Amino acid sequence: MAKLLKLSSEQLSQQPHYDFGMRALKSILVKAGDMKKNFPDMDEKELLIRAMRSANVPKFLKEDLDLFESIIKDLYPDATLNPLDLGWLDKAVQYCVEKDNKFETPIWKEKLIQFWDNCNLRFGVMMVGAPNSGKT
Repeated sequence: MAKLLKLSSEQLSQQPHYDFGMRALKSILVKAGDMKKNFPDMDEKELLIRAMRSANVPKFLKEDLDLFESIIKDLYPDATLNPLDLGWLDKAVQYCVEKDNKFETPIWKEKLIQFWDNCNLRFGVMMVGAPNSGKT
């Protein structure tokens, strides 16, 4: 994890909202502990990769995502990520979509899960984006 944070701070673009220090490490460890409770049989390497992605990907610019993913692949070349069973969250999203007659897209759903995940991980969360980009 420390190597990933070090490489990310050196190779990704310099943004004021990027944090690769102790606070980021703590967020990853908290997320990993939470995932270990919810998915006790998950492989630890997979668990750590998911925690590192969960704590970092939502705050990255689009241009930095591919580089971050390649850093993970370099550090964990043999790791495979199995799909997570988030059935209860999928059902909740589906209920809200149907109730409000909204249109669901895979990207929107992914961002919604990232937002929910960050609300459970951090004390404060800020959503930024262009008008009509789905923040509401």
